[in-house]
Amino acid sequence: MMLAKKIKRALSRAVKHAGSVYQLAVRTRVDPAIVARFHSGERNIENMTISTFDRLFPDMKVSFFGEDSAASSTSQRNTIDVGGEITGMIVQDGRIDAARFSAEAEVSGIDPVVLARKIRKSEKLTPEERLKFLDFLDEEL
Repeated sequence: MMLAKKIKRALSRAVKHAGSVYQLAVRTRVDPAIVARFHSGERNIENMTISTFDRLFPDMKVSFFGEDSAASSTSQRNTIDVGGEITGMIVQDGRIDAARFSAEAEVSGIDPVVLARKIRKSEKLTPEERLKFLDFLDEEL
């Protein structure tokens, strides 16, 4: 099953990103033993409950009938739906803007100070991710 393999890879990536199975479990409020069993393969990914799946991947977006992901994201206040490595769609306060990301291009319409404040206050980013974003802003903008 192709979906099960994708979920298994995503779980491994989430564990690596969190630092350990235990840290992922704490962050997502899922019992560490359950996360460990799925991660080790002791339990089949196909048997994961929807509530566990939802807690492990809180930023996941599901499109059942192929809705435009950017259009369906307008209900969320501030999201970035990247369509590739250098282009994407930015949804901010319900407005959709096409964007090109380039270290050399000047970012128009975005105040770097405001962006840095939002990054510092974000609860969706880990402290390490915040530092990486802030370092990037300092070096590139």
